[in-house]
Amino acid sequence: NVAGKVVQYDPSGTTELVQAIIPPRSEQFMDIHGAKISDIPERCTIGVFFYDVVTKLDTAGNVIEKQNFEWYFQYATKLVEEEVAVPPPKRVWVPL
Repeated sequence: NVAGKVVQYDPSGTTELVQAIIPPRSEQFMDIHGAKISDIPERCTIGVFFYDVVTKLDTAGNVIEKQNFEWYFQYATKLVEEEVAVPPPKRVWVPL
């Protein structure tokens, strides 16, 4: 959710997340790929939502509890200008 609107994203960017199993009292780091930067306004609130996350199984492995999770982030772009040294181009011979 970007600036209060649902945005499209490439679902292949969530494959690692969808297949993750995180045992209790542990943590795991992974990248979440969402909307294109060009689709996000310079300043906005970004919401990340996970629905029907399995949080409890019985001894047979059947789902007995699911929860929803929501996080909101304030997003802002910042223009940064930086001078860099660019080496001159090299001329080389390439045999054909």
